[in-house]
This record gives sequence, C-alpha cells and structure tokens, in this order.
Amino acid sequence: MRITLLNPPLDQLALQRLGPIVKILFYNSPPLGLCYLAAVLKEKKYEVEIIDAAVEGLSLEKVMKRIASFSPHIVGVITFTACRHSSYEAVREVKARFPGIKVV
Repeated sequence: MRITLLNPPLDQLALQRLGPIVKILFYNSPPLGLCYLAAVLKEKKYEVEIIDAAVEGLSLEKVMKRIASFSPHIVGVITFTACRHSSYEAVREVKARFPGIKVV
C-alpha cells in the first residue's frame, strides 16, 4: 500500500496571516508529525512519500502531479489553523481528481 503525506502549499491568505517569525519557523522546520507517521508506516512495510509543498515551493497543480506519479491508496493532509484554507483546498482537489484515493 502506498501512502502520501502532504503538507499543502500555502495560499496568499495563509502567507498574510503568518508573522515574520512564524514564517521563518514554518519554512525551516520539517513537518515532524508527518515524519513520525512516515517512520512508523515504513516500519510496517508501507510505501510512503512526504510532500512538503510549502518548503518545496510547489503549487497545488505540481502537488497533484506528484500524487498522480506516486499513485497512492491514501493521502494524509496536515493542517494548522493559519493555513487551514490551503489544506481544505488540497483535500477538495485530491478528492475531485482522484476519487479512488482515501483522504485523511
């Protein structure tokens, strides 16, 4: 089973809400929750891909291409209050383009 763990791209609204210190921390800190999940899943022999779209500077379209190329069975999306709209948009897009993929 293949699983993609996604830290979605930030939209302009999220970028405006983040203060300068939070922006520095956000872009320089790995999504530890996703990393922990990936480590446990890999121990259980799942194929795991982490997409850190915010740090990689990926657009939502590029994220969708990465998801399509990995062809996961499940996509897990992380969210924080400041960037919840980006997460909602990513979830809607995954569900629309890949109806057979479970999104959590």
